[in-house]
Amino acid sequence: MPQGLTTQMLLGVSFLAAIGFTMSLFINSLAFTTPIYMEQAKMGILLASFISGLTGYAILKNAIQKMDVEENEHELSESVTDKNQEMAY
Repeated sequence: MPQGLTTQMLLGVSFLAAIGFTMSLFINSLAFTTPIYMEQAKMGILLASFISGLTGYAILKNAIQKMDVEENEHELSESVTDKNQEMAY
C-alpha cells in the first residue's frame, strides 16, 4: 500500500465506490417490465447508494481525524524531546 494509506481509508473509499448506481438502474430497466417492480428496485438502489455514501464519508472522516491526531502527537513528542535535549546542554 502507498505510504500514509491505512486499511480504514481503503475501506472508506471502497464504500464510496459503491455509489455508482447507473449500471444498476440500467439492468433494472432490462430485468423488470412491471412498473411497481421497477420503482421498488430504483428505491432500493438509491437507498443503498445513499447509505454507502454516508458510510464511506463517515469512515474516511474518522480515518483522517485519527491520522491528524497521530501527527499532532508525533509533533508534540518531537518538540518535547528537542526541549529535553536543549536542557541537557
